[in-house]
Amino acid sequence: MNSELKANPFLCSGRSKAKRVPWVMLFGIAVLLALPGCTHQLKNHNKLTTNKAFPQRLSVLYTGHRYGEIEPCGCQAVPLGGIEREYNVLQFWGSFEDRDLIYLGGGTTFVPDPSTFDVKLLDHYRVKAKHVLEGLASLGVQVLSPSAEDLVLGVETLQKLASETSMALVNANLVHSGTEDTVFSSHVEWEYPEGSIVVIGVSDGTASKKYPSLPNISVLDPIVAVERVLGGLEKKQNRFIILISSLSDERRTKLLSAVPQINYVVGGTPAQATPDVMMLSGNTLYSNPPDRARWISRVDLNLKLPFQGFYSEAEAETFGIYRAKWQKQLNTIQSRLAGKLSTRKRAELNAKKATYQKYLDRALSIPIDASEDASTFDGTVVRLSSSFDGQNKMTEIVNRYKNVVRTIAVDSAAGTQNTDSK
Repeated sequence: MNSELKANPFLCSGRSKAKRVPWVMLFGIAVLLALPGCTHQLKNHNKLTTNKAFPQRLSVLYTGHRYGEIEPCGCQAVPLGGIEREYNVLQFWGSFEDRDLIYLGGGTTFVPDPSTFDVKLLDHYRVKAKHVLEGLASLGVQVLSPSAEDLVLGVETLQKLASETSMALVNANLVHSGTEDTVFSSHVEWEYPEGSIVVIGVSDGTASKKYPSLPNISVLDPIVAVERVLGGLEKKQNRFIILISSLSDERRTKLLSAVPQINYVVGGTPAQATPDVMMLSGNTLYSNPPDRARWISRVDLNLKLPFQGFYSEAEAETFGIYRAKWQKQLNTIQSRLAGKLSTRKRAELNAKKATYQKYLDRALSIPIDASEDASTFDGTVVRLSSSFDGQNKMTEIVNRYKNVVRTIAVDSAAGTQNTDSK
């Protein structure tokens, strides 16, 4: 479901406008994370334990592939995105005081896309990265999974940035060659008496030869990396697994075939983005909003324990129809294949058969019968358009960012770049 300011189904009933109250509530331990002396716990350790009950009303937000920018994307016709608009969306939604919240970011976060990346400007990108991270932390992003492209800034640079923020930077398959130790924490886990919630990050390799090679860094097979994480966790009766992904649809599908217990995948490649939240199966949801953080996805989960999969009346109706439609197509193709055909025509029909079989397999994996034990969800992807313009507490960060970018541009033109700009 797409939505903007005029029609948002998540504004709590009875609220005519958003309350300006602290809204970052991480599984009931927001007070712990808000204490200055305790913020290091999330970034230096990948496990937090609480005596609070497992969150059964949980909201998950996600934006991805910021490409080193916190302003609108710069499109001349309809510029989208920017942390000021993102903040205003959060204010419009109001507080999440009746739900627990996870706010995630992922994809290429600190460097430009291949079309504009310039290796001569690495110092420029490093300075901008500080302000990008400041903006994300101020928004309330809790877990960020950088991509392989981000490592061109230098592992030490990113690890230093990670040490200076309350966010957790996670990635399970970006590793040091030889030791295979992860560059960042592989995951974050929140433990409850009834079970745990785990957030894991994975990335594809660098997408373009324009990015310099990464010495002493390897990209593990994401299946191997995720299985290592899950194999190292204590056994729990209930575990809800979220994957922050920069993988293509093809690699994500292979990963889910090998590790079907993943419950929600956020992110992917920009070319395969979609302005929807969808079910990939009865066990797994998926959201990959368009890149440059121009859209933000929100999923409201109503989890029932023990977790026995998802059910959606709308998805059940849709896929119930498509099951019959795609089965009919397959039957027709199979009948034609039984006859006499040219080699070329047979190859064409076999290709169509494989496509419709893939569609049917997915449709068959979506439950069409309601179950009292199934968890439910509502999902939306919101376009960060001018509907959400307006200055707020992000404006100061954006202005500092603009001043730094302007200073670097002037210094670069003069041949005297100042890499310590604040």
